Amino acid sequence: MHKKSALEKKDKNMEKEAFALVARLFKGKKRSDGKSLQTDHSQNVYEILKKYSFDKEILIAGILHDCIEDSEKDYDFLDEKFGKKVADIVSIVSQDKRLSKKEREKEYEKRIKMAGASAQYVKIADMIENLQSAKKNCLEEMQEWLRNWYREFNFRKEVKKHAIYKN
Repeated sequence: MHKKSALEKKDKNMEKEAFALVARLFKGKKRSDGKSLQTDHSQNVYEILKKYSFDKEILIAGILHDCIEDSEKDYDFLDEKFGKKVADIVSIVSQDKRLSKKEREKEYEKRIKMAGASAQYVKIADMIENLQSAKKNCLEEMQEWLRNWYREFNFRKEVKKHAIYKN
């Protein structure tokens, strides 16, 4: 049986701390789709990165990737709590909301293109998770539309059936 080393235990504790921070910062907060929770998004990004065995800093940055952009936490806080590499990655994948939307998107695109592989991995995992969420939401909306259509169809069928017998 494999005993965890002190480093492995520390890594797990840092992951737990990152998840705890996200839970506090985004408790009950819905994403822009109005359905999914921000905490679930962070968990899903982490799972995507973990599937490909990325190192602990990338995994932790995946958990925290929205913290600078969508909370009051800043680079210095993340650097102190999780280290420079995590803070650097989260900073790179965060948009600067002080800029106008057009300036922000242009600056962000440029920064992502010039970023190192670690930040790009986190960004790609974030994009994959966003696409998976959009697909899930789209499927749910289609299913709801079909259920409504089916109810309406059956209702009309029943109305016609009763109308025929009355005549």
